[in-house]
Amino acid sequence: TRVKENLRNMVDRADRVSFSVEAMVRGYHTYKDIWAAVLGEELLCQRETGNRVDTFAVAVIRDGTVVGHVPKKISSVCSLYLRRGGSIVCRVTGSRRYSEDLVQGGLEIPCVLIFEGGAKHTAKAQKLIESALDVTASVALKDTTNLVY
Repeated sequence: TRVKENLRNMVDRADRVSFSVEAMVRGYHTYKDIWAAVLGEELLCQRETGNRVDTFAVAVIRDGTVVGHVPKKISSVCSLYLRRGGSIVCRVTGSRRYSEDLVQGGLEIPCVLIFEGGAKHTAKAQKLIESALDVTASVALKDTTNLVY
């Protein structure tokens, strides 16, 4: 049975694939007193089931402490991906900056989200993330085309 278990674990690992997407750690203005972001630092992402503002919230975690959140426009996909056994790692890629796309403003940290999991769920998550980001980009582009100079 031990051989079967080892074989099953090797097959499970072989089925795992990954992709990455550029994103932001939101809410840095709230957590800057407990976290100084370091370029290249890798943090875990975890579902935040008790969040009353966003039922699909995904927290960015450092040493067991929440230090930010995945952007809301992709949080539902991230939350479901984590729920289905995938993992998401957040790698810091830049310095803090003011949010460019949030009306309320705030500080955010540029990052890359690295998704890893089973091939089927990972491919589906990648399509949904790309779709959510494309829709957001096209809406922003559409809004700027109506400006009169």
